[in-house]
Amino acid sequence: MSIKEKTSKLLENRFGPVFLATLLLCSISLLTRITLLIYSAASFDWSILNLLKVLLIGLFYDLAAASFAIIPLVIYLWLFPAKGYTGKTSRVLLFIYFFVVILTLIFNAVSEWFFWEEFSVRYNFIAVDYLVYTTEVIGNIRQSYPINTILAVLVILTAGVVYLLRNLITVSTYQQARFGKRTKIALILLCLPVFTYFCVSHKWKNNSSNQYVNELSGNGMYEFGYAFWHNQLDYDAFYKTLPIKNAANIIQHLLPADSIARTDISTSRMINNPGAENKMNVVLISVESLSAEFLGTFGNTQHITPQLDSLAKEGLLFNNLYASGTRTVRALKHFRFASRLPPDNRSLNVLIIKTCSP
Repeated sequence: MSIKEKTSKLLENRFGPVFLATLLLCSISLLTRITLLIYSAASFDWSILNLLKVLLIGLFYDLAAASFAIIPLVIYLWLFPAKGYTGKTSRVLLFIYFFVVILTLIFNAVSEWFFWEEFSVRYNFIAVDYLVYTTEVIGNIRQSYPINTILAVLVILTAGVVYLLRNLITVSTYQQARFGKRTKIALILLCLPVFTYFCVSHKWKNNSSNQYVNELSGNGMYEFGYAFWHNQLDYDAFYKTLPIKNAANIIQHLLPADSIARTDISTSRMINNPGAENKMNVVLISVESLSAEFLGTFGNTQHITPQLDSLAKEGLLFNNLYASGTRTVRALKHFRFASRLPPDNRSLNVLIIKTCSP
């Protein structure tokens, strides 16, 4: 029996739509992976072994993601009555399901592209964290991209794919299967996500010294689900670090010897100001995602920040400030405690521009 005949037989089975949905997920994930690989070609560690890792380990995580994605379809194919399944209603439901699935997969592929373009990683807790700021994030996205046009194109593309696959989507509705047989197959398929959850680790892909090899070996949807469930971010992967003792030595060297506690890692210190306390008015301006490249002070010619440029010219400008982290929440948390105002000024204008990052 040829591969084509075996495939046709699988699709004609009651659970043929599960096979088709899994095939679609793996195919679109493969195309996404190849696209991101080409985009990151300059940073990728090219070798036959690394390519095999990306493709084979990537397929493994695609199947892991598929094990969760097929759950509602498996339940439907299991519980929907045999007689009703061969009718028009079942075909309509299958068309709706595959339209939603294909649209979601294509939309996800486009989203992964933009996320990779900014962070050079698959989805992680940063993507999950964006869900907390839905209004701000969606507003930012709508300002940056022609969302309505993109969605319209995706819907049309999805409709075209569904039309081309219409016979494969409904071919299983011409076969009846007894409830007992459906139950056996459904229970086996529903055990797969349970196995994936308890036995599969998202760290299995991290076996290369090249970060791009590791990230391309993963699956964005699986990584998003893992980040959502575990609510954590790999600190060492996203923040520049030093050994604690080295960092403590640097701090002790920079701070006055008579103000810092003399221990190996302590940064506690006593600040004594011999002058009178100045109670100054300070206005802190914090703008989300404002890069120095948008300001005329740093060479921008669009004149979009005249007030900030004036403040930079007339006030005190810090142009070499290191952020305490790459996430807004962490940056704002520490930003409140970052400034120490000079004791001899009655008033002070301060503009801090982040031009460096860890």
